[in-house]
Amino acid sequence: MATPAFHRLPCAVHEEICRQILYGPRADDEKNHIGRDRDRRRWPTVAGLARTCRFFHEPALNALWHSIPDIACLLFTLPRKTYSRKNPVVPNGGGVYMSDTLFELTGEIIQQHELDRLLVYARRVRTVGSKGEHLSIFISCFAASSEVYRAFSELLGDRPLLPNVYAVNFKTSPARLPRVFPYLHVLFGPQLRRFSVRASLNVKPDTAEVLPSMGPDKMEDTLPDEEAIYGMLMKLCDKCPQLQQLDLFWSPSSLLIARGTLFVLLNLRHLTSVSVPRMNTRLTVDVFVHLALLPSITSLTCHFGDTLFTEADYNMIRTKGRSTLFPALQQLRLGAKSFVMINELLGCIDFPYLTLLSVSALAAAPHCDMVALLQNVGTFCKRIHTLYIGCPYIFDGPSGSKQPTGCLKAPAPIDEPTLEPLLALPGMRDLVLYIHCPYYIDDNLLIRIARTWPQLTRIKFGSRVSWGGLPPDTRVGSDELALDPTASIADLGLPEDWARSDNWSFSTMLKVMGKVSSSNPLRAWSWSPPPATLIGVLALLHNCPDLTDLGQR
Repeated sequence: MATPAFHRLPCAVHEEICRQILYGPRADDEKNHIGRDRDRRRWPTVAGLARTCRFFHEPALNALWHSIPDIACLLFTLPRKTYSRKNPVVPNGGGVYMSDTLFELTGEIIQQHELDRLLVYARRVRTVGSKGEHLSIFISCFAASSEVYRAFSELLGDRPLLPNVYAVNFKTSPARLPRVFPYLHVLFGPQLRRFSVRASLNVKPDTAEVLPSMGPDKMEDTLPDEEAIYGMLMKLCDKCPQLQQLDLFWSPSSLLIARGTLFVLLNLRHLTSVSVPRMNTRLTVDVFVHLALLPSITSLTCHFGDTLFTEADYNMIRTKGRSTLFPALQQLRLGAKSFVMINELLGCIDFPYLTLLSVSALAAAPHCDMVALLQNVGTFCKRIHTLYIGCPYIFDGPSGSKQPTGCLKAPAPIDEPTLEPLLALPGMRDLVLYIHCPYYIDDNLLIRIARTWPQLTRIKFGSRVSWGGLPPDTRVGSDELALDPTASIADLGLPEDWARSDNWSFSTMLKVMGKVSSSNPLRAWSWSPPPATLIGVLALLHNCPDLTDLGQR
């Protein structure tokens, strides 16, 4: 291309050329290098363009600074005497581990021209918290201390540090948590559209010692510096009203943090993706309805915890109209205490474009509620191609009942009639039933699955422990316990050396059965194999050429 024609190309084209050099298809000589070592060989080429070609100077710098793992990278634009770095040792239970490389300011005065130089590079940053595949693996572990955030906050005032940043993925480090939250707003720019924070709050603010007594899903009354987190959430609403994607992960949470999270969800009106996966936030019906009425939301991940909606709450949802709720939703991940609540919510809403559904129940559920859930999925989710259902235990009982104690009758197995509503969905590609319940999988069911879902890529039935591996489990069709904790090897009619470590035939059998561990052989021996044979499995593999994951969870 002639120089005048090359000069007329927009700057965006030059920048895209540099990005292709960094992240585009790899040449043959790069295939022998793996991971970051392979990708790091590209950035000197782009840096060379920035130094030698004036047409590529700005585009190359924009490509190199587009994504950084942390704002600590900006400190490299300052004189070396103004900052220092260290690897703090953080206590972890009985031992210690080295945390991220922490950058701190030394106290040297930063001159105005030095700050201006840093801000010039900060304007090029579009993503904070990315892996930075073109950077060294050591740079990806850099993290600015809370004092660096505080210094930027004092120097800039209300001005954003990153005026053009589009996405921020912030993950707390034990060495700077939770003192960083009062100053985290320096990352909030007017162009911010994606914000993600994953905070482990079960640490002491002074010693960074992990507190195991605080469960990750607990709702504590108070937490250290919870007011700073609440204030950060308020500033997020004020500075970034156009935010589109929000991911808030608190582990654990507190009443004040949960209140701030709900306030953010209620006041951001341009959200397209929301993820609040922990059960310690407990979405209320007002927040759920607000999210359901957003016209552009396409992905929702939320957990109701142990909250139970009343009939008035369900009526409030129904009055909004089925067709007006979640008109563009494509991915829904719900967690609740029981299947009853999930069934009620699915029955109140039409999902014309839903393709992914994941539902999880915290407590044991009656068999009839599970069957009702499968029917609702088949009725209201016609376009679904990915389905995950999780439940710790299924028992035989009326709808909405609690799990009784003692020896119970085994529930009816999940078989072809139970899966009939799902078999009416033609586009299934990924199906996981992580449910502790008896299963009856025979050749006829496998052949029908193969003919109905030829594009299947994964199918899994069962939890980590098959039916018969937990003490309350009874044999299907009787009240006899499937697992007899008092049984001995002689009672099972096995040779005395059956559990020897060098008995490879028995070890192989355990692996084929997919049991939890060979350290509990009686539990494994109580498992009953499914009636399916090799014929059904081969038919499934023949008709589903893309199937890569088959079996038990």
